[in-house]
Amino acid sequence: INYVKIMNRQHVNMLILLIDRKLKYIPVEMRRGGVLCSLVRHRFFEDTVKKLLQGNDAVFFILGAGYDTKSLRWQSDRIPIIELDHPATQARKRSILLANKLHTPDTSYVSCDLAHESLFMHVDKKVLMAHKRLVVMAEGLLSYFTKERICEIFDELSNSSSEVYVVFDYRHNAESSSKTAKKWFSNFRKKGEQYLGMLDKKEMDGILEKYGYSTLEAIDLVTLTKRYGFDHGFKDLQNVSEVRIVTRNNNPE
Repeated sequence: INYVKIMNRQHVNMLILLIDRKLKYIPVEMRRGGVLCSLVRHRFFEDTVKKLLQGNDAVFFILGAGYDTKSLRWQSDRIPIIELDHPATQARKRSILLANKLHTPDTSYVSCDLAHESLFMHVDKKVLMAHKRLVVMAEGLLSYFTKERICEIFDELSNSSSEVYVVFDYRHNAESSSKTAKKWFSNFRKKGEQYLGMLDKKEMDGILEKYGYSTLEAIDLVTLTKRYGFDHGFKDLQNVSEVRIVTRNNNPE
């Protein structure tokens, strides 16, 4: 899916309507609120990362890349990209690219069990340090890790380049305060999803402060959907998840 195109308002409304009609066995909170939030979040990540990568000696680090297609869609920009993900996922992705003769010369595909292995067990830190700016994306990832592992990741990234920018999202434990969130997470658990790192804002503030990061922007799901001109109608999603852009400058003037 070309998410840049699909985030046109008309395309999003058509997609949500299609899902609403075809997948009626899925709770309405997932069919409408969940799909819209995911699309808007993805668009925000793309917009933000593109801006951070422009006009700088930058390298792009994607944690938990999955089947992300930026390496194909952004080839003309000649941005060095390093994708990290589980060995099984990376192997399947590489086989699909090979079978379809899709070449991504500016992208390195690195197998790594992110939940347990150091980010730099398979990536030479010198490669990152050779660039002035490191832009890291962790979309829909951190909530699957324990708080201890989340701390380790921010610690590992903190001294990996002169300028470090991390764009990420994380979930709050909002089931007691949000009926919609309760239905969301109940449905996720039925599908085998396990969220280990539910953090409140103060906890995340503490982690970032400990490792020397400054928050450039923090925005909740409801506010984010409205920014792009949408309203899914589920007001109690305000405290379910947050997207952040944070930075650490290792060479302050």
